[in-house]
Amino acid sequence: HLEALSKVNIRSAAKVFINFENDTDTLVYTLNLKNKFPGLNIIVSLNNSSLKGTFEAAGVTYAVSRDQILSKLVASYIFEPDVAAITEDIMSTATGDDDYDIQEFFITDDNPFINENCLTTFVEMKNKYDSILLAISKFDKTKTKLITNPGENIMIMPQDYLVILTNGTGKNKIQKDFQVKEGRL
Repeated sequence: HLEALSKVNIRSAAKVFINFENDTDTLVYTLNLKNKFPGLNIIVSLNNSSLKGTFEAAGVTYAVSRDQILSKLVASYIFEPDVAAITEDIMSTATGDDDYDIQEFFITDDNPFINENCLTTFVEMKNKYDSILLAISKFDKTKTKLITNPGENIMIMPQDYLVILTNGTGKNKIQKDFQVKEGRL
C-alpha cells in the first residue's frame, strides 16, 4: 500500500530495502515506488543476477543478487575454507569488542586524516586503532566511486567515506577521533 508509506515518513528514509520472493513483483513495486516517491535510495534483493542491470536502469541504488553472494561463499568453502570463515565472520554483526566488522565512516572537515594519503592512513589506522583501511568512497559529480585498496596516490578529503575492517574497540576509538558514527546517512 504505497499510500500508507507517506504516513511512516518514507521521504525521510536514508534507504529503502525491497525484498519480495519474486523479482517481477520487486520490479513492479520498485517502479511504482519510484513514481510515487522520486529520489528515494532503494536497495533490492534479487533472485536472478541477470536482472541487476534492469534494476539499475530502473533507478535503484543497489541491486544485491542472492545467488551471486551464495555462489561466492560456496566456492570459498570448497577452495578457500579460511577465506569463507573470515567472510562469514565479517558479514555477521559484531556483538563484542573482539568481533570484527566492515564499517564505513564519513570524513568531515575536522577528520584527523584530511589531506593524508591512503597508504599513510592505512599504517596509522593499523597502529592506532588495530583496524585496516580497505577502501575509500569518493563523491564524483553525481555518484560515488569506490576505490579498493587505495595507495599513496589517493588523498583523503572531506565528504569521502573510509571503509574499514575494525573490531568493537577500534570502532569506538575511530568514532571518537572522527567525531561521527559509522554508516552512511
